[in-house]
Amino acid sequence: MKMISLRSVAAMCVLVAACTPDVPAPVVRSSYVSLDEELTQFKEDFNAMSDKLRLVFISGPSCGICLRGMDDLNRSIVASKQDDPRIHTMVLYVPALGANEEHARAAVSLLPGPRVSHYWDGSGNSGLEFQKTLGIPMYAWDVWMIYEPGAQWEEASVPPPPAFWQHQLPSLPKDQKLDAEEFAAAVTERLSLLPPAAESTGFAVASESEVGLLKVAQPTSFILRQHHRSRGGYRKLKTIVSIRYQGETQVGDQTYALTIDTSRPHHYRRTTADGRSSGTVSREGEKVQADGSLMSLPSEFMDEFLASYDFDGWMTQWKDKGNKLRRLGMQKLDDRLPWIIEAELANGRTWHIYVDSHTGDVFRQALIDADGQESLVVEFGAFDDVQGYRLPAEVRYYSGKTLLATDRFNSITVTASEAESAIEDTE
Repeated sequence: MKMISLRSVAAMCVLVAACTPDVPAPVVRSSYVSLDEELTQFKEDFNAMSDKLRLVFISGPSCGICLRGMDDLNRSIVASKQDDPRIHTMVLYVPALGANEEHARAAVSLLPGPRVSHYWDGSGNSGLEFQKTLGIPMYAWDVWMIYEPGAQWEEASVPPPPAFWQHQLPSLPKDQKLDAEEFAAAVTERLSLLPPAAESTGFAVASESEVGLLKVAQPTSFILRQHHRSRGGYRKLKTIVSIRYQGETQVGDQTYALTIDTSRPHHYRRTTADGRSSGTVSREGEKVQADGSLMSLPSEFMDEFLASYDFDGWMTQWKDKGNKLRRLGMQKLDDRLPWIIEAELANGRTWHIYVDSHTGDVFRQALIDADGQESLVVEFGAFDDVQGYRLPAEVRYYSGKTLLATDRFNSITVTASEAESAIEDTE
């Protein structure tokens, strides 16, 4: 057995309260343990904490869906309980989807904190053992379990049955699919039955900003299919002829009336007005032009934005358009763990596309400059169903990190043909 990056007790004394005689500081692993084939350290730790409520997660560290599950549970329950000595989270990483120890080392950052232990099971034996316990017809991974105090893993036996468990596997009961809020409620209910916790220990928890880029096994095609489904389906998406957005745009403390007309393949017309003057910027084919005195966005921003504008989006029929797509992985961004795709467009520009791993929505696009930095950013929000299509009702525009304008739409009108497209989704 190999121990990696053990944190000293002194390094744990982030706050004085954590090192007072009344609140002894436990030894906490800051990284992970690489297990032997018998899973010795995991079994010992599991039994040593039999007085606690234990959350046991089996995750594939290169599986984007598993990583999303970890992040969901961290936000719903794990992070908020790092001061509660009655509960401990144990994460087993298994070599599913070709995962290796490097994937596990990176995934550790998704669940930080002193009351979380991480284990790399290179043999994969833990999945076989828990498969027997759960009585399921497949290898046990992407499963999320709750063990109540008293449960122990006896010598030469399979793990004890959990009090509650959920999964994200395709062929198991749908009523047990992972629901982070439902899982958190099950944890909270069981904690309420335990004696109250001692005073807060004031442990410092690693911030989410420390989570780096996570490499995932899901191919680009998986992400594209999820994205197209989120927009109503590939064939239905291709029936859209035009979309009109009406509302207002806010620039600093000024608000203007706004109308945006779009149609395929590359038509875009943006008109702003304040009752006294107006301005229009548009793209027809490859030509970009501006008319009028009132422009809600700088001309250099609109030139770049419209140079890459595509009615369907860069990920639809991307090969036919001469675009190149590359899956970068996943990375924490505020309260999301999105897929990130790099799009090298036929016009020579490179954009990073952020796709919500739950909904498939493209909620952020960033133009990458020659130095690899974000120069222009467009963020989409307030997604809703509009005539059977999922569209954003809010758009924010940034130059670097400076907010330029925010569009808010109170009316979105979709014009579509009656017949669905015969083009297959081959992405």
